[in-house]
Amino acid sequence: MISADIGEFVGLINEELKTKTEQTEGQKMEKTINVGGMMCQHCEKRVKGALEKLPEVAEAFPDHEKNIVVLKLNREISDEILKGVIEGEGYDFL
Repeated sequence: MISADIGEFVGLINEELKTKTEQTEGQKMEKTINVGGMMCQHCEKRVKGALEKLPEVAEAFPDHEKNIVVLKLNREISDEILKGVIEGEGYDFL
């Protein structure tokens, strides 16, 4: 009985997520993150390439002078994931 209830719950969650995704399709969300350690355009390209591999990220616009990256998102993404990508490339997620 409990497993049937869990199955129904998971089904409802999946349906709600699909609806939210459909409602935001075509609309890009924007998020700005602080990244330390970028020193030049080469650093910007490295960060941009790594972030744009994520399915949630439509485009990334790094600026090494301001130590930021502006992200255009297809859907929400956690800071934990972004931190992992940034730190994996050798930069600091601030």
